[in-house]
Amino acid sequence: MRYGRPSIVEKIKRLQDQGCNRILLFPLYPQYSAATTASVMDKAFDALRKMRHQPTTRAVPPYYDHPGYIQAIATGIRQHHASLDWKTDVTIASLHGLLQVFIGKGAPYQTHCERTVLLLR
Repeated sequence: MRYGRPSIVEKIKRLQDQGCNRILLFPLYPQYSAATTASVMDKAFDALRKMRHQPTTRAVPPYYDHPGYIQAIATGIRQHHASLDWKTDVTIASLHGLLQVFIGKGAPYQTHCERTVLLLR
């Protein structure tokens, strides 16, 4: 976990102690941002950098438009709508914001969010 327990460093060390020789890093941020996804990777690679024997490491790419992700979100929305005792007229998507300065530096976060919402529609 980026901000909780077990920490990324603790978990990588524990996996290595258990004989793990391959790690798949899977940040739970579908849309990429340096403030989110990259911070997870930075923390993981900081831990790996200090190891004398590193496991093989791969990372899941942004999955903002992955059919499985879109289907899971759509299913959750449909199930929630079905649980209401009234009919919705509109559903509004709300995603975390990102500072314009990051967008201006090339962060794809806004584009990723827009694509996610488009696919959900």
